[in-house]
Amino acid sequence: MNRSRRALTLMELIVAVVVVSLITAATTAAISRSLQAAEASDLRERALARADLAASRVALDLASTVRDGDLYFVKLFIRSGRVGGAAADELVVFAMPSSQARFEATGLGASDAQSEGAEYEVGYRLAGADEAIGGSRSRLRDAGPGVLWRRLDPVPDEAWDGGGVVFPVVEGLVSLSIEAFDGSEWRETWDSDRDGLPHAVRITTVASAEGGRRDATATARRIVAIDRVPTPFVTLAPQDRVEQANEAAQQQGGGR
Repeated sequence: MNRSRRALTLMELIVAVVVVSLITAATTAAISRSLQAAEASDLRERALARADLAASRVALDLASTVRDGDLYFVKLFIRSGRVGGAAADELVVFAMPSSQARFEATGLGASDAQSEGAEYEVGYRLAGADEAIGGSRSRLRDAGPGVLWRRLDPVPDEAWDGGGVVFPVVEGLVSLSIEAFDGSEWRETWDSDRDGLPHAVRITTVASAEGGRRDATATARRIVAIDRVPTPFVTLAPQDRVEQANEAAQQQGGGR
């Protein structure tokens, strides 16, 4: 009788150990998954902050695009490009200085973010962290797949696509896509000298978190409407054109 009781107690102990082990393993796995999810969420949030900063910076300059009936004083140029299978478009636009907001992420002083003239040309380009652009190299400590570079130069000058001061804006950028809307479709390339000003410009940025982890990326998008200068040949208001048409019809009727 005592032997049976001792055997049953030992079995209960074994079962208890197994149950505790299973609970511990399940708890450890749940905590590990929770920590991984929290880390992934944090990385995606940082990536989104980078992507949003890049898109907002480009949109801020586009919102102050110079508008003039004489296209000599206007410039909006988009070149389509790709690097490693990702979009790496380039933008040059003449803008007003009111859009020159400084971002803390640049780490630059006020003198670096201000142009010398009343209007300025600004260029954006996505390039590698170690690639020199205009004689300047990235000063960012934690550069990811690419760096968004911003170039400022007063206008007018002979070289609208070069010169000025170049500095990095956002690191860890995976792709930069800039498209112009002509009223019917989005176009990957644009030149205001040939096409005039577009109706809108769409900026799409993809950024990664620290270390360039491709499994932690985020996308940001901005659409900037461009107020177009009225066509100089259409000078009459709709009501004026109706009255003019009525007068012409009356004159034709009286002549008959």
